[in-house]
Amino acid sequence: MKKISLLIASVILLMLSSLSCSKEKSSTPPDDVLIGNWRLTNVDFSVMPSTGRPTSDACIVELISGYDFKEDGKFYFVLNEVGSQYFPDPYSNDYWEWTGSKDEFSINQKNVKMPPYNFGFTPTNVKYEKSGNTWSMNFDADLSNGSTAHFKLIKEGFNKTQSPKLTNPKGEIYECNFFGQ
Repeated sequence: MKKISLLIASVILLMLSSLSCSKEKSSTPPDDVLIGNWRLTNVDFSVMPSTGRPTSDACIVELISGYDFKEDGKFYFVLNEVGSQYFPDPYSNDYWEWTGSKDEFSINQKNVKMPPYNFGFTPTNVKYEKSGNTWSMNFDADLSNGSTAHFKLIKEGFNKTQSPKLTNPKGEIYECNFFGQ
């Protein structure tokens, strides 16, 4: 009887340990985690100059709904409804590309004069989290007109009616409304 009880206890412990291992593996992002659509939810600026060409970084970021990473290295900034009125369709041309891996990547604008703002940047401190079946990504980046910000994204479809929530260096909600949003 003791042998059967010991055998049952061993089987239960083995099952529990394999469940905990599989949970750990599922929270580790796969190598191809970047591929797909990432909705931009928050951008928290720590440095935020109010100047730049054609406008400040915050005013440009306010026009972006998300990022679309393609397996072949192509990349697209997906504009919200307002941004679509002022910038060319990002899918109409190969404006950008991405290089690197899930942990260290760069977004490069092929011609820094077109569109008339250099959207390119290299994220630092890239971190991923998984909640249920949804991945989120956080990173820091320096932008082309001198700003520094912390970005939060969720891997899901885009909602072009929404802009990311922006905060200024004081942590206050910021809305540029430069383009009449």
